[in-house]
Amino acid sequence: MSSGKEKWTARGTGKCSNCNFTYSTFRKPENCTNCNFFLGGKYVPKETSRKKRKLDNPPVVTVCSFAGNSLFSIQVSTKDDRCFCLVSDTNRLCYYSSCKNFRSVSVVSGQQLLNKFQCEHLNKVKESVPSKAEFYLTQAKVTEYPGGAVIQSTMEAALNYSHQLGVPQVVRVSESSYAVCGIPDTYAENGFVHVKSVESRLQCSVTNCRILAGGKQLKAKRVCIHVHLLSCCLGLWKSTPIVKQLEPASTSAISAGVDQEVEAASSVSRLATIRLNMSRKFPYNVPLDLINIARNADYRTFCGMDGGWPSQFIPEEVICLLCGSALGEPRCHPGSRGKALLLTNINAFLSVDVRVKMCSNKDCQAMHQPDVHKCGKFN
Repeated sequence: MSSGKEKWTARGTGKCSNCNFTYSTFRKPENCTNCNFFLGGKYVPKETSRKKRKLDNPPVVTVCSFAGNSLFSIQVSTKDDRCFCLVSDTNRLCYYSSCKNFRSVSVVSGQQLLNKFQCEHLNKVKESVPSKAEFYLTQAKVTEYPGGAVIQSTMEAALNYSHQLGVPQVVRVSESSYAVCGIPDTYAENGFVHVKSVESRLQCSVTNCRILAGGKQLKAKRVCIHVHLLSCCLGLWKSTPIVKQLEPASTSAISAGVDQEVEAASSVSRLATIRLNMSRKFPYNVPLDLINIARNADYRTFCGMDGGWPSQFIPEEVICLLCGSALGEPRCHPGSRGKALLLTNINAFLSVDVRVKMCSNKDCQAMHQPDVHKCGKFN
């Protein structure tokens, strides 16, 4: 008996009629690889591509620390998509969408305490490593940046916010991702967002930076201030690819066809609304009288009695809480029809109307929302 891998038959093989070189009939080449004699096959060997270098993307990175809090960047996918986790002695918060929703339900229902909350991302913070690099923004860099007056003013507000916290403006957490400190809003509660380099382009993780602005008269694409901050802080705008990438928003804060004053007014109103909401405070321990107010309203609505949940929620203020100017008439929230669903223990999906009031001062224009905390609503 033959040993090794010796073939018993010539099935599946052929020979060159010129030099008797053996080849596989399954991959018959056009010419003999030994003498270049014409064989008539159509197989073309694939070019051996180099194996891609594995990127150094740590799963958990310590971004910074401020006001007794430690901020971590957690990898959530193999493509280096990331989320933030905030940890302190009294609070544990994961900003991943599903974890944040689960935390709100479990904490409100009394199943977990704020400093005891656990999720798959918070369990990894003990394995964190230091960041790769830290970058600080200066007023000189902002003045030199060719972004227009509106973008520069927004960047100055982000610069002042990072100085108040004492944190760097940009932190490199991996080879392809950066943590950028912007301005706190509903999409970035602590001001930090992730910006990832994808095929020589910068992509922000905040969906609000990639959608069209609401309203029929404002169809401009929202300006991603986080990409501008990263480009300004690292000096990337001086290179040709980044300049081409930022050309649509480099000279103004909006695209063609939309007046710059409209976007400027929108930025003023947005920043004033953020300052107003940041000044609101809610008690750590919910008072019992507020819980009883909510239970009483829930019961009366279910029984069809007077004194239940109102059908409209309108701000009680008549003057602006920031500048003292008069507020306008109640109106729908910009980008919505004013409809909302009220979720309670007894009355699920109760349809209500929500109105807001805008400050009449053009230098403020803060949006005042109903204070639903007084009637026992917290989220």
